[in-house]
Amino acid sequence: MQRRPRALIKMLDKNLGDSEFENVRQNFSELCSTEYQLAGGFRELKRIFSSHGHESLLLTLLLLASNRTFSQLGTIAHVLKMGRENGRYEEVVAKLADFVAKAPCDAIRWSADITAHQWLQLLGDSDATQFFNLKYRGMPEPVDMASLLHGAEIVANRIDLPQSFLEYLYLQSRVHNTAKSEWEHSVRVAFGINNITQDFKIAPEVIPHFVEQMASQKEFAKLDPSKGLLLLTYHGGFIRLTRSLFKYEFPDGFVLSRATASKESNETASSNSYRHSLFRAFRTLQAGKTVLIAPDGPHGTSSTTATVCSKHVQIGNGAAFLAYETMCSTAWFTMVRGSDGFVPVVELGPSRETGESYINFEARLNEFYGSKITEILCGSPMNIAVGRRWVSLLSNNSDLTC
Repeated sequence: MQRRPRALIKMLDKNLGDSEFENVRQNFSELCSTEYQLAGGFRELKRIFSSHGHESLLLTLLLLASNRTFSQLGTIAHVLKMGRENGRYEEVVAKLADFVAKAPCDAIRWSADITAHQWLQLLGDSDATQFFNLKYRGMPEPVDMASLLHGAEIVANRIDLPQSFLEYLYLQSRVHNTAKSEWEHSVRVAFGINNITQDFKIAPEVIPHFVEQMASQKEFAKLDPSKGLLLLTYHGGFIRLTRSLFKYEFPDGFVLSRATASKESNETASSNSYRHSLFRAFRTLQAGKTVLIAPDGPHGTSSTTATVCSKHVQIGNGAAFLAYETMCSTAWFTMVRGSDGFVPVVELGPSRETGESYINFEARLNEFYGSKITEILCGSPMNIAVGRRWVSLLSNNSDLTC
């Protein structure tokens, strides 16, 4: 009977401590035959082997199990880094090249939230480039809508999504005339688009190649930014395209995000840098300009709650604070697939009423925000593409209050 991964990891730890290296090899081989995710568990394995002074042994075992090791993009990144750290980089590169030469493009899989640029700091320029090329083997560069969709179809089956995530959203879906296999494929294509547009950095100046212009103009005509406008989006719905279109339509607007918070204060994203960026957003709204914010991001030190797909989800309260204190207009803003390109979705949200308390306004804004995300996640599978936090939270059967 096959042993569980947790039991095998405990045995690895014990056998390393007892210098029973043949048993270590057998334990590791058995672990690789289970559902254990090497990419997700890599840091744990490295910690265990390093604590016994055998980090190089872990690298040896990983290279012996090359078919398993190199089948996950995240594990490849960790192994490249470990090869450099242990003076065995050329050996790792040679093993990887041998695997790539023999394996089909779809042999290397990756988790939905793993963007190539996230690994730049970990790997350095040369390895990050190799990482990028492995992720998109056989895919054309996305220069227009047709090539973007073609590329997303190519990489769709390389994306690992938790079955619990897919099953939960399929049960929640309001699209009842679609078979589960077809629905799931559409979700994978959406995740492919999301990764491609982030990794290839679809910029504001090229966004017209991907957006239906007439539909876009019609949606933005709903808005009046004269007294300040706070656009609410989320970490999904093709977030890179959403931000690029925002910058294209509102060149003097401000995107309140972790990245801008860091740049504004010349420090890593922290509560101090976020407060600095929040103040700039406040001033932007007071000046009658437009701010884009994704309240579902991990910003600030306080939070509030919205309901999404029947679950309670913690979100930041920065949006409610800004809208209440500046009395600006609010609107929901995201991107969805149209017939010939992407189309912005804009819907006017609540504004502070005269004499309204902050608590009451926050509740109204949160109800609106949660309902808009729910509409996307329970709607067409072509638009279900979310970030790491949403994948994790919607894979859980409990209330999403983490």
